[in-house]
Amino acid sequence: MIFRCLFVCSYILFSSIYCFSQANSYQSFPYNSFTQNSISDSLNSGSAHSRRPLYDLGNAIKTIGTDAWYLTTSPLRIRKHQIYWLGGLTAATAILYQYDDRLVTRIREVRHDPVWEQVLDIGDQFEPIGYMGFTNKFYVAGIGIGYITRWDWLTRVSAEIFEANMLAGLFKNVANLAGRARPHEGLGPYHFDFRNGTSFPSGHAVVIFNLATILSHHVGHRSFSIAAYGIAATVGLQRFASRGHWPSDVLVGAALGTAVSRTLIKLHEKNNLAVLPYFTPEDNLIGLKWQVCF
Repeated sequence: MIFRCLFVCSYILFSSIYCFSQANSYQSFPYNSFTQNSISDSLNSGSAHSRRPLYDLGNAIKTIGTDAWYLTTSPLRIRKHQIYWLGGLTAATAILYQYDDRLVTRIREVRHDPVWEQVLDIGDQFEPIGYMGFTNKFYVAGIGIGYITRWDWLTRVSAEIFEANMLAGLFKNVANLAGRARPHEGLGPYHFDFRNGTSFPSGHAVVIFNLATILSHHVGHRSFSIAAYGIAATVGLQRFASRGHWPSDVLVGAALGTAVSRTLIKLHEKNNLAVLPYFTPEDNLIGLKWQVCF
């Protein structure tokens, strides 16, 4: 039993830290996305903004499958510096694991301290956003509205958040097989029952850090990023202050959400940019332009 739990936890940590390090350093990988097909089609059709719903839907599904394969097989492409990242995250998780019970008890003791009360109140307000079943319908609506109105920014951001939630959710569901009991169950932080517990990792942390990472990237302002990650952190604190998760669950969930989101952003940007010929008959201008295809 314990070996199965350790294997599941190790694989999730391994994949998370690999994805996180991939955000800064890419390896060669036979990645083919639907955007590459879109670029070719745009060149052939002469219209970069044509809309073919069934074709685009098929390519979107293909891209999700390709991204899922890339993330799932990521441990097979580990590098030396990524092992260091993995060791750091594992060490931090192990330290928190030893103090999980005391940290949950302590934060509940200071719950009504004026400063902590304000921090945790923010987490309480934003906690519903971390529930995938509640928010995914809005992201699907954003994809549809952006696609119909040709608001490509909305389409891309909504699609990336939705995909990150889906793929990170798959990793989370695998990790749930470890069967760690939640704090409110009263079984303690070291109780694992294979397939009979859902504490590890925190799904709310996965989703809220997916959102913070993707929005921070696309908004592109430091002040916004600080606010987004700050709010995400308050949700993480709220999760173990409410005895929904242990602190180590929240740390791994935050790392997983950040890692998956940053990797998807890099994958999409790597394959979405194209240099296209530019010609306007009315002005007799010829040149090249950058294009982002969705």
